[in-house]
Amino acid sequence: MFKKLLLVAATAAIALPLVTAGGSAAEARTEQLYAQSMQLKAPTKRPDQPAPGRAKPMDGLGSKYIDLAGEYLNPQIQEGQPGSHFCSSVPGNGRSGHVQIVVRNKGNALATPVKVSFLFSTGQFMTETIPLIQPGAAKGAAVAIPDSAWKNGKAQFQISIDPTDIIGETNESNNTFHSFCTDPNA
Repeated sequence: MFKKLLLVAATAAIALPLVTAGGSAAEARTEQLYAQSMQLKAPTKRPDQPAPGRAKPMDGLGSKYIDLAGEYLNPQIQEGQPGSHFCSSVPGNGRSGHVQIVVRNKGNALATPVKVSFLFSTGQFMTETIPLIQPGAAKGAAVAIPDSAWKNGKAQFQISIDPTDIIGETNESNNTFHSFCTDPNA
């Protein structure tokens, strides 16, 4: 009720100058009705609310967003074994030669470029850059395990996707992984 009173008062304020400026009462009434119809057609939702049926990204970036997520291969094989999780498989049942990760863009905007860092427990640090990842697509990054990273038959490492947080994402909690590769011959 209060909104209607305010609307009538506002439209009367618009119509009054028209009447006093030499316009007819009919013209003023037409202008008043037009103003009222425009007010009634105005959206009533707040601008920060998502449109009906559309999820709003958590980071407030609007309808375009990026969410990079790390995935590993062959979870059915025990972690650390060649060919499982982050450890590459080497023909002949040898130890893993590479640490690898699959980076998936779960968002709906292009991610470019995506840096992936690999830090081994012995201090070796390497970075790979994926030039771009389309929305919904996944691309891999891998580095060779340095010989000096192997200690007592195990190479421990940390993988970080976008380690300096250059890319604004809806979820930053799925970007860092700690794992190891084992040498079955050790």
